[in-house]
Amino acid sequence: MNARIQRAGVLLWIFLTAGLLWHLGVRGPGALNIAVLLILLFALPILLAVQFLLMTRANSGRHPATIAAADVGEGDVSGGSPGRAAVLRAYRRELGTALRVFAWRQPFRAASEPDTDSDADARGRGVVLVHGFGCNRALWLTWLQRLRLQRRTFVAVTLEPPWGPIERYVGTIEEAVARVEQRTGLAPVMVAHSMGGLAARAWWATTRPQRIHRLITLGTPHHGTALAVAALLPNVRQMQRGNPWLRRLADADGPERRARTSCFWSWCDNIVFPAETGRLEGAASHALDDVAHVHMVWHPRPWAELQHWLDSSAPGP
Repeated sequence: MNARIQRAGVLLWIFLTAGLLWHLGVRGPGALNIAVLLILLFALPILLAVQFLLMTRANSGRHPATIAAADVGEGDVSGGSPGRAAVLRAYRRELGTALRVFAWRQPFRAASEPDTDSDADARGRGVVLVHGFGCNRALWLTWLQRLRLQRRTFVAVTLEPPWGPIERYVGTIEEAVARVEQRTGLAPVMVAHSMGGLAARAWWATTRPQRIHRLITLGTPHHGTALAVAALLPNVRQMQRGNPWLRRLADADGPERRARTSCFWSWCDNIVFPAETGRLEGAASHALDDVAHVHMVWHPRPWAELQHWLDSSAPGP
């Protein structure tokens, strides 16, 4: 999402909260004013709590044997339906991460780490990073800083329009891949979070499988998510479970693209649930037991997976 829109939202929240606190100090407390203030202060924690409750209910009673029997993906299915302690840990981390990402990094730091596709000192295979719904390139700020220290070529896109259909993002991703290809002469590794994984697959279906060395998805609703059941926005409707767009996307993948894909998914993902919807048939599967949706970007295993494929000449297992 455009940083200016997010910045305006944060500044509006600060203005309304400060104005209401001033009003309460001058006029004294009133039931309506206090109720509005509580909504302003606790809207995000309450929204996350609702998501976690829905996720817990959707994953209740599910375990690795159930997932394996469903034949959705292959590889790691460790863990199972999360316990209360795991859910609380995931909730606490996600709340802190969401505040950092949506109240600071994305509104105010989106341009702080520019792409390095023109860096004359860059080396080796490059990286393309694709964010998910409601985000922008600043989601990857920590990754961009690390990649710059490694002298890697990288391009982190911002998908526009933020509420348009997913296929509208194909041109943006094509431009990013072409820039990295031109700079390095090698197929890049692409890392995509959430809806960004679907956008990456939609772009990939329009070109040769060999143009991506490895696709790594984090919390991507490859089979949709139950949270999108009442969606109104075009790109969210495309994430409804079992919808025709997702079926066409699956038909377009082909075995070679799946063999070049790594899927990270979590039993505590508060956006993509039930858990197995984050896996993909024929792709390498990596389960994260107590990590929520946005915080998945900060988990060490996806970063380690990127490093592995940056240093590997073989694109698949």
